[in-house]
Amino acid sequence: MQNQKTSSLGQYLSRIFNVAPHEIPRILLAWSVKFLFMIGFTIGWTMLTAMLVGRLGIGYLPLLYIANAGLVIFSTIFFSELIHRVGKRILTYLTIICGVILLASAVIAFHATGDVRVFLLLALVAESVFFAQLNILLSLFIEDLFSPLESARAFPLVETSEYIGGIVGGLLILGGLSFFHMEAFELSFIWLAAITLIFPLLLLAKRISHKLPTFESHTISIKGLRSFQKFREGGNQVKKIPFLASLAAVVMLQWMFLTMLNFQYTEALDTRVTQSEEASAATHAAAPAANNHEELLTHGLSLLHIAFYTLALFTQLFLTSRVIGKLGIVKTLRLHPMIASAATVVMTLKFSFGSAVATKGLFEATTGIYNSAYHSSFYALKESVREHAKEFLEGLIRPLGVALGTGALLALQRAFAGETLSLSINLTLLTAAVAMSYLLTRGKQQFTAVSEDNLKLAGNHPAKFNSVEILSRPGHEKAAEILTVKLFEENESELLRVKILTTLGKMSNPETIPAILECFRSGNENVKLAAVEALGDFRKLEATGITQVFTHHQVIDALKDLFQQENSPELRSAITRVFAKIGKNEIADFLLVTLEAGDNNIRADILKVCAMFEDPGCAHYIEPYLTSENPAVKANAIVALWKFPHYRLKLTPLLAELLAAVDKPTQKAAIYTLGEIQVKAEEQRLLNYLAQPEDAELRLLAALALAKMRHSATPRILANYILQGDETLSSEVKKQLVNLPREIQKEIEKIIHYRLSHQLHRLLVRSEVRNITELPREKLEEYHKIYATAADWEEVAKVDALLTGVSLD
Repeated sequence: MQNQKTSSLGQYLSRIFNVAPHEIPRILLAWSVKFLFMIGFTIGWTMLTAMLVGRLGIGYLPLLYIANAGLVIFSTIFFSELIHRVGKRILTYLTIICGVILLASAVIAFHATGDVRVFLLLALVAESVFFAQLNILLSLFIEDLFSPLESARAFPLVETSEYIGGIVGGLLILGGLSFFHMEAFELSFIWLAAITLIFPLLLLAKRISHKLPTFESHTISIKGLRSFQKFREGGNQVKKIPFLASLAAVVMLQWMFLTMLNFQYTEALDTRVTQSEEASAATHAAAPAANNHEELLTHGLSLLHIAFYTLALFTQLFLTSRVIGKLGIVKTLRLHPMIASAATVVMTLKFSFGSAVATKGLFEATTGIYNSAYHSSFYALKESVREHAKEFLEGLIRPLGVALGTGALLALQRAFAGETLSLSINLTLLTAAVAMSYLLTRGKQQFTAVSEDNLKLAGNHPAKFNSVEILSRPGHEKAAEILTVKLFEENESELLRVKILTTLGKMSNPETIPAILECFRSGNENVKLAAVEALGDFRKLEATGITQVFTHHQVIDALKDLFQQENSPELRSAITRVFAKIGKNEIADFLLVTLEAGDNNIRADILKVCAMFEDPGCAHYIEPYLTSENPAVKANAIVALWKFPHYRLKLTPLLAELLAAVDKPTQKAAIYTLGEIQVKAEEQRLLNYLAQPEDAELRLLAALALAKMRHSATPRILANYILQGDETLSSEVKKQLVNLPREIQKEIEKIIHYRLSHQLHRLLVRSEVRNITELPREKLEEYHKIYATAADWEEVAKVDALLTGVSLD
């Protein structure tokens, strides 16, 4: 009974979050680990800031920033060296133990001596050296939990733990202060508890997950590099790639901006707390407690954290993907400093608690959008370059940005005071935000250039497929030109040509239509099919034809010629779907002439197009074919006329004849007809066909017909054909998916990804190797098949390179 409840819960969570049941334990583990860490980080940093400002004064806050940046740089270099000697798992355990011991020592020392400086120093070292690196180690741990196929669904869910952890951390601060009357330093106990609880979760990970081998063939040659060499290599990559150089400058300016903004809003809050205390002292005879300022500041910071994290969570859940989809990567990156610039202008004109908090809130809200675009931008790089560049930007440039912001604060504090100091800081913030916007404006063409360069790589390099995907997004002025040129380069693979054609269809740029039509002459049937389907994917194809008259006629003529020349049912079926989107008046003559002069196969396809007409006048031309001896022609004539109710009295006995036939061609035509006209009363007949295991072809046709009726059982059945059926039936289902309702397509896709991720996880867990390159050839081929079915061509290209011995670097 308990197992049934657990299974039901897993299925329920699986449906809600679009993850496979076997992924849920690992997702919950990853989510919990990051959640606890963010609780600790929120409490720790809030406490350190409040105690420093409350006991030593706002002037010491830049020293906290500069010390944190220096310690992070030092620990990054040290841990980068240590991780290859000790191993990630052991180093993670040691980092938690050392950090907890050091933080506990800070609490004990403060209890014993009351020296706040000793406490702040030890707590800062625990945070900046051990807990900052723990965050990186936990990210690596989470990456190891999931295969690339699983990560696309798992990571967005895991990322929500950071925002929710920040919100809960703020609530725990409020609860500790308000209900348990804790002093600020006593919040360290919650901080300690949150970090300590991560330890048993990591131990639990051994029981519910296994270390998955990773695809690291591209990094084997650099494993022996020392830390300084890695940073130097990252710096060399930044110098070679102009976009990376611009991005490095933006990262430094962003963290400079954030450091100075944190100072401004903390000072604004500190001033507000001071004013509140003065007003309270003026109205009450008793003096406030000595630590009242510190507690009020902690309380205020925690409230603001809750507000900021809540806003960021809302943005991440509801806006991020939409904004990136609408603007593209570089424009989305630029949105962040543009909003920051506007908010900073307001704060400069009237500096107050409200304007400072509003600027901080807008900055934090758009940071999530910026970060998603920032991480996506790295996929334009080769994977080996990506690793070096990320380590350089995250491990060195980011803390240098904090140091630069702190240095600017210290310099301005020495030069100015009072309102002039606030004005100078705000102007510096504005300058940094404007500089970020300028660099990202310039980076737009640089980003396009990176993708264009990757398309020049030899063979089916994974970076080429990423570049095609990146160029399809908004924001690239010459993307269509770059892709169409690449489409006709000699020696380019069929796989890439199909990928480019699919992408051109999604882009729906009328300027690419001549290039797509040129592919109709290809000797490769898959390329021709991809070209026709690309036209079918064009948005408002008819409207495009109205504005470009000659292109419109060129499309129609090319489709007519291809329809008459080709014998492939899949290709002709794809052409009929495009005909349905084009102005029907212009193809009526062609349809009538071809209907009369063509063979039965062509007539059946033409009648499919006629079925898309709503004009009752077409019945005059279709009706003669109701008596055809060819079952396919007769079936398509019935389908074409079924939409006109006054014909159904005549069509019903003809349909009954089809249904009563026992020869297989007529049975196939009857099943097809039921799916097209969707007669619910005949649903049981189709279900009976599904129960006949002796004829797989009829079972498949019945499943497709039921899917068109949106029968709930069909997605699983059709997914089984794709994953477990023979190659012929699997290929047939894939080709027919475009004819099914969209919700059925999505459900089939979801089931396939569930099953594939389960197969992949089982394959990798049972392999008992550390690196995918160590898999035996038959396992590599199985890995290849899984990703080919999932249409993840980057992983397919990696395995192809392994199997053929081609280097990807």
